[in-house]
Amino acid sequence: MVKNNPPLGTYSQLEKIAEQKEKKVKKPVKKEAKKFTSKEVSRPVISPPDLPVNKVGYYFTRKEIEQVEEVWFEIRRALKRKISRNDIIRACLAIGYEGWLTKKLTSKLVSKLTNKEVNK
Repeated sequence: MVKNNPPLGTYSQLEKIAEQKEKKVKKPVKKEAKKFTSKEVSRPVISPPDLPVNKVGYYFTRKEIEQVEEVWFEIRRALKRKISRNDIIRACLAIGYEGWLTKKLTSKLVSKLTNKEVNK
């Protein structure tokens, strides 16, 4: 069975059809992602004086990620409560910063960065 195509019509009608097809094809413009997003933690396991508000991404090696996963798994199992990987990273940061405040250039943080042993 052969379908009969309707007559194309006038040039202005063709323009309207083309415009309608363009409108359907156009994709919405994607919004640029914000550099920082505000995410407030509902109940942090570690209660810092200020809640985290900026989400910042950092690069880690596979070994470092595996170490965080291992610590996360062991702590969750030992404490029998939910804890996030973010809490672990923040706790490590707090420990490193505490050492920096007390020992400055002889801290473990500096020795790790310079690959030198710290004299105890």
